[in-house]
Amino acid sequence: MTRPGMADPEADSGVGARGAPGARKRILIVDDSALARDVITEMLRPEGFDVDSAATGAEAISVLEDSGADLILLDVMLPEMDGFETCRRIRKTDNGRAVPIIMVTALTAREHRIAGLDAGADDFVSKPVDKGELLARIRSQLRSKALMEELERKHGELEALQESREALARMILHDLKGPIGAIEGCLHLLKKSGAGRFTEAESRCLENGELACRQAMSLLQDVAVALSLERREMPLNVRSFDAAALVEKGARLLEGIAARRNVSFSCEIPPDCRPLTIRADPDLVVRILSNLLMNAIRHTPEGKRVAVRVSRAGAGMELVVSDEGEGISRDVAERISRGFGPEEAVRPAALRGGAGGLGLYFCCLAAKAHGGNIQVESRPGKGSRFRVHIPSADRQAPAAEDPDSKRGAARGKAAGRPPAGNSADAADRGANASEGQAG
Repeated sequence: MTRPGMADPEADSGVGARGAPGARKRILIVDDSALARDVITEMLRPEGFDVDSAATGAEAISVLEDSGADLILLDVMLPEMDGFETCRRIRKTDNGRAVPIIMVTALTAREHRIAGLDAGADDFVSKPVDKGELLARIRSQLRSKALMEELERKHGELEALQESREALARMILHDLKGPIGAIEGCLHLLKKSGAGRFTEAESRCLENGELACRQAMSLLQDVAVALSLERREMPLNVRSFDAAALVEKGARLLEGIAARRNVSFSCEIPPDCRPLTIRADPDLVVRILSNLLMNAIRHTPEGKRVAVRVSRAGAGMELVVSDEGEGISRDVAERISRGFGPEEAVRPAALRGGAGGLGLYFCCLAAKAHGGNIQVESRPGKGSRFRVHIPSADRQAPAAEDPDSKRGAARGKAAGRPPAGNSADAADRGANASEGQAG
């Protein structure tokens, strides 16, 4: 029985559906003995196979290039070029790279079979050839070939679906930015032109509307960057900066949000980390910080505490964000530490009370893009601690740095990345995004 949508490899092998249109498979017999070729041909044709033959390795490669084959029966003891060398050369051709090859040989020594496998053979049949064994091995190899072709076809379909999903997502992101920006502009203009005429409740509604627009724009930008990071299409804007100063300013800009929620907030930077100079992408680092802090603030009850700490980690940095919120289960913590996938990011209810899925997924991608990672320690009801390790670019693969590439800049722009600036600019952008998320 086959699963829905999967081809039946037995039917596709040409053995279980003899004579059916398109079901016949072509077997190439390579043997310098005309008698041996005739004997094997008489075994195969009554079973529904089409047969081609060749007397030498060179002739076999020529036939393969002209007509192709679904399977090759290759004699080892060939003149001029033996079966091992013929097999190696077949594997270098376009038509022979994935074709099953069964070596037909009177050699039974272990080293000969090892040599055949090293040359690219898939199986062996001993001479004199037994018809039942030959057909069984042919069926087995054709089933494997059919399954591999089906997997490749499904992989191609999945890639096409992935590209369609991303194209649709980018189109939606592009089309949403205009209306959201227009709404925010109208709310700002309304608030400015009506200053002093609105009640306190009306003014608060206008402010909440503006914050909601900023939150939506921030989410759109996170999605755009995440799409590019998923496909590794967006090079990092790597430069040297003081990570301690960046974290300190980014945290200070979020203190007001924590205060409005009556959450205690602290930022700890050890004396030996002033300065803490690393080479990384400050925009992504500050967005990791902002996402984790906002996630912590949202899930910490009034009167409880959120803390951020930065320290050295070899040539890089370690960022720790801890809270006294409801915590998360061990299973979810382990999934985040492994770098959970987009399917979990769009089902955030399993993460932390229905929020933070996209933000945490973005953080995992951004840390991984730097060659780093995120580790989570948490117990339900006891709070959570997120540890982010960001190595310095000196320890990363050279391909990570491409700030001057025109192509990289174009991809960054398409992903919603702002132009490179200093670390203070990055902190301000992260804080503005987080202010929107707070709404």
